[in-house]
Amino acid sequence: MDKNKIKIFTHVDLDGVASPEVFKRLMNEKHCREFDYEIEYCDTGKYGNIDDKIYEFLDSLTENHEFYGMYIMDLAPTSRSLALKIVKMVDAYNIDFKCYDHHKTAEFLTDVDPRFIIKVEYEGSKMSGTSLVYKDFSKAGLLDYSVFMLSEMVRSYDTWDWRNNEHDMFKGHAGQWNDLFWMIGRDRFIERLSNNMDLNFTESEKLLLVLDQEKKDRYIDSKMKIAHFDTMFTVGKPMHFAIVDGEQYHSELGNHMCLYLTHPSTGELIDFAVIRNGVKLSFRSVKEDVDCSVIAQNFNGGGHARAAGGKGQQWPLGF
Repeated sequence: MDKNKIKIFTHVDLDGVASPEVFKRLMNEKHCREFDYEIEYCDTGKYGNIDDKIYEFLDSLTENHEFYGMYIMDLAPTSRSLALKIVKMVDAYNIDFKCYDHHKTAEFLTDVDPRFIIKVEYEGSKMSGTSLVYKDFSKAGLLDYSVFMLSEMVRSYDTWDWRNNEHDMFKGHAGQWNDLFWMIGRDRFIERLSNNMDLNFTESEKLLLVLDQEKKDRYIDSKMKIAHFDTMFTVGKPMHFAIVDGEQYHSELGNHMCLYLTHPSTGELIDFAVIRNGVKLSFRSVKEDVDCSVIAQNFNGGGHARAAGGKGQQWPLGF
C-alpha cells in the first residue's frame, strides 16, 4: 500500500505558515495525488520546542508507519546529534526527507547531509523558507506563477527587502500581508491562501489594514516614549541599545526604534533594539556592522543579522 502521510515541522510566522502551503500545492501536483498532511507549528532555538517535536515523531515510528515523507521548513534542528538521528531514521524507515532553512545559525547542518538545504542567500538574493521550497520544486520543472509570486512576497517580507531594496516588487505591501496574517490568524490565513493565492487585497482586507495601521501607529508612538536605554560590551566594543516591553508589532516597533531613537550617552542612533514579551526577546537593527543573530545566541536564540529572537529569564544578565 502506498504511504500517504506527510509530516511537516515549520515555524509559526508568515514564512513558516506559507512554506507548507507552497509545498502542498507543488507536492500534490508533482505526484498527481492528494497527500494527508500533518503539520506541527514550532518555536525555534534551544528554548523552543522544535527538537522535542522531532524526537517525539522519530521515536513514534514503527515498521508499519504510514509516512511518505518528513519535511522541516523555516527552522531546523539545533544540534548535530539530532540531525544525524534524523538521517539515520528516515533512511532506515524509507521516508523522504528535506529540511529547508535560511537562518545562518543552521548552516552547520550542511555538513551533515545534502538533504539539509540551508541557504541564507541564493543567486544573489536573500532567501526565506518559502522561497527555498519553491526553488527546490522549480528545479524539477514545477512552475506556478501564483505560487511563485506568493513565495517572492514572503521572501521580500522575511528578508526586509520590501523595506530596504527600493527596486523590490513588493515594496509598500509585503508588510501589509504580514499584518493581515497576524490580524486574521493562522487558520483563516491558510484558508485564504487555499481558496485564493491572488495577492490583490479584497475590499474587506483593505479596510482591516487601514484600521490596523491606525492602531499600530498609536502603539508604536506610545512605546517609543518609554524606551529604556543601556549599553553592552562585545569583543571590547560598546553596543548601545534601547529596550521596551511589547506584545505586538515587534518588527515594525523594533525597526522604528532603530531609525529614530538616539542613545542619550552618545547622541547617535542606537545600535539595536530589544522588544521583550515575557521571556521572549526580539532583536532588531538597521546597521551594517551589527549582527542580531550573534546577540541572540547569548539567549539560546538565533536568526538574521537584522532580525533575531531568543529567550531570557533575567534580562540583561544573558550578556
